[in-house]
Amino acid sequence: MPEDSAPKKPKKLTLGEFVETNQRLLSVLGIFAALTVFGGNLPEPLIGQMLSFSCLSITILIAIEVWRRLPMDFYDLDKLSNQAELSVVFFWLFLFISTFILIVNGYLAFLKFQNH
Repeated sequence: MPEDSAPKKPKKLTLGEFVETNQRLLSVLGIFAALTVFGGNLPEPLIGQMLSFSCLSITILIAIEVWRRLPMDFYDLDKLSNQAELSVVFFWLFLFISTFILIVNGYLAFLKFQNH
């Protein structure tokens, strides 16, 4: 029986190969993550929060795409840790949205009382 007829194992993807293949996507992810942090440091807090929220939303979408492109055998995490990481992301997003809503409401109340 020739060796060619035996089923071959697919080559396992290394981290370097994954980064090389997806370097553009990872670069854009880093840029939007930096813009998320930068937005909180702008002199105008409302514009900074809106920019930060927008960039955070884009960052999360790109991170999901990077996660989707990982092959199933690339990481060996059990379902429990995946759920824990996902719940931390959703909690962080909920906290950010809640803070954004409170800041907008406070800013609008401040403007209302300034006019009276």
